[in-house]
Amino acid sequence: MACARVWQGHTYFVEDGIEKNNLFKHNLGVLTRKCGSCIKSDTMPATFWMASAENRWIDNVAAGSEATGYWFELPGKPLGPSASVSGVCPVKGHLGEFRGNSAHSNPAHGVRVYPAWHPLKNPCDPNSPTEPTYLYDFTAFKTGSQALFLKSIGDLHFVNNKFVASAWVNLVNLDVPFSDRPVLDHSLHVATTRTDGSYNGLPSVMAPQNEHFYMRNATLVNYGRAGALAGCNKCASSSNMKQGGFTFRFSGMKFINSPRRTKWTAPYRQIFHDLDGTLTGHSKGWVTPYRAWNMWDTVCEKPADVTTDSGSTISPYDGGIVCNGNVHMRRVSVDGANPMEMDWKRMIVSSDAGSGEELFYPKDTYGWVFVAADQRSYSVR
Repeated sequence: MACARVWQGHTYFVEDGIEKNNLFKHNLGVLTRKCGSCIKSDTMPATFWMASAENRWIDNVAAGSEATGYWFELPGKPLGPSASVSGVCPVKGHLGEFRGNSAHSNPAHGVRVYPAWHPLKNPCDPNSPTEPTYLYDFTAFKTGSQALFLKSIGDLHFVNNKFVASAWVNLVNLDVPFSDRPVLDHSLHVATTRTDGSYNGLPSVMAPQNEHFYMRNATLVNYGRAGALAGCNKCASSSNMKQGGFTFRFSGMKFINSPRRTKWTAPYRQIFHDLDGTLTGHSKGWVTPYRAWNMWDTVCEKPADVTTDSGSTISPYDGGIVCNGNVHMRRVSVDGANPMEMDWKRMIVSSDAGSGEELFYPKDTYGWVFVAADQRSYSVR
């Protein structure tokens, strides 16, 4: 056990990427400060900074850093004096243990995985299957920007977490095969300790710009008007542009003082799949942004606004469409179109239910994407 305080730059520092089997237990790090004359990342310091995940962090506290509590910055190969060591690939390496840690009053992140962590069974074999990796019992309190910031992850799973007044779980890129293993499992998300319904900040989760995200057994508290769940992170940005239309799965969801359950972000093509009815009231139900061509009678509807205790009205799905389990909502991609004069034109999508337009995007396919129900007919022009 150790206590570190008023430290400039990273405090507890696993430096080269070859470190293994070390135990960090019952440590307290307080008031970690920026260092302008150290390495670049010390200008955004973490109380616990890790270039190797193959160690054990148990019941530690990171409080009052000027940036981050815990930062996994895993290189492709060892750093510094260990750069000549072969057969070690930290960015695809295993985790020793991460359990019972907490982050308090860190303005940037509780846990930051940047730029990537993609664990494989055989870390230096690019053809190896993924290695399911679990981080347990993390608590973030008053973390100003993100409780978890996960820039690019593989088969990582966060189990039994508590995020209180700690903004959101921010996941940009998820590269993982389809499975029933949730990325977030058994988590508590409290937007604010205020219960007046006035919160209108960040959602609990910003799901990635990829398929296969799954969130299970979550309680979301005091999200007010904000919208508790969002997705397609940075899909409309110039640096990380994606067409959207990805499917995010949810089950075991509980909403307390959170009447707006979803929040749509550009390019407004998300597909939220409700596995057990706890998001939509329909087992195997769906929520998507409103498109007139998907307003199929007896199958899809635009739910009415709800009235809160304060007397204001809120759209529970941010103006979106809820469909029951009689259809499957799917991503339809149109690319490689000829002639080139069609580039950047708007696509008109029509069905017997209605019609509307979708914008052309140059990435991740060069063309158009729209969301549609299966076993239905649509026309595009």
